[in-house]
Amino acid sequence: MNSWNLAGVTIDPLGYGAGPFGAESFPESEAAALAEYLQQNGTNLFDTARGYGLSEERLGRYLKPQSLVCTKLGYGVPGVADWSYEAVRRGAAEARHKLGRGAIDILLLHSCSQSDLERGEALRALHDEKAAGGARLIGYSGDNEDLLFALMHGTLDVIMTSLNVTDQASLQQAIPLAREKGVRVIAKRPLANAPWRYSTLPAGQYVEEYWRRFQTFEIKPADFGTQTWEELFLRFALGWADAVVAGTTKAEHWSELQQAAAQGPLPREHLQQLHDLYNRKNPGWWTGQV
Repeated sequence: MNSWNLAGVTIDPLGYGAGPFGAESFPESEAAALAEYLQQNGTNLFDTARGYGLSEERLGRYLKPQSLVCTKLGYGVPGVADWSYEAVRRGAAEARHKLGRGAIDILLLHSCSQSDLERGEALRALHDEKAAGGARLIGYSGDNEDLLFALMHGTLDVIMTSLNVTDQASLQQAIPLAREKGVRVIAKRPLANAPWRYSTLPAGQYVEEYWRRFQTFEIKPADFGTQTWEELFLRFALGWADAVVAGTTKAEHWSELQQAAAQGPLPREHLQQLHDLYNRKNPGWWTGQV
């Protein structure tokens, strides 16, 4: 993990993933209170996306100017094809309007496929957006071959990729390549959707695949000098990334995550032990996108 400054602000390594924050079922009053709590307690990186419901609009209402925003786009613009030049440029303009900002701090393509990237429109629009001053940093959010293609064919500032104890595919090629190119790394899904919450297979839920992987590891947090699974997973991701993003709607849960992050990355030997364990457990399906 490296110190990271943007627009005169030192980015806190634990960023808030504002997906749950945008749910219509999450009351507006609670959203306002949570945004205030997060900012008062040192959180200054907020990750959102066009597809996160009310998230961009709410962040626009409740974030102070000094808070930094990462948003993801490329789809869902009425009247234009997804991943087209217009979808990116118009999507960025709409995001700036919702967020109430003249420039978006970090602007990412949101899991655009390699075949769509190969057309070139999305990457060209992203670079034009930065050149026009609509974004400070640009990049790509995704995994596997799509991410590698974006890294190799785009001039990127930032990537966002899945990374946790049970999902280390990005450590094989993508993150080393990003480091070689001087590209910043944000880890998403650092907690793997908390598979330890389930005593039996959570069939049909998003966490199902991570739960299957988690069962094979046969470890416990104390083996690595940590007190909880959340601390172990978070500090693992912090060992490889410049920042991680995690989501919650509970202030008390965020406080626990901040306490864990304050411990810093796991020691290098523990990072390597977990990486070696992952490689030993890898039965050939680890590269599939979760």
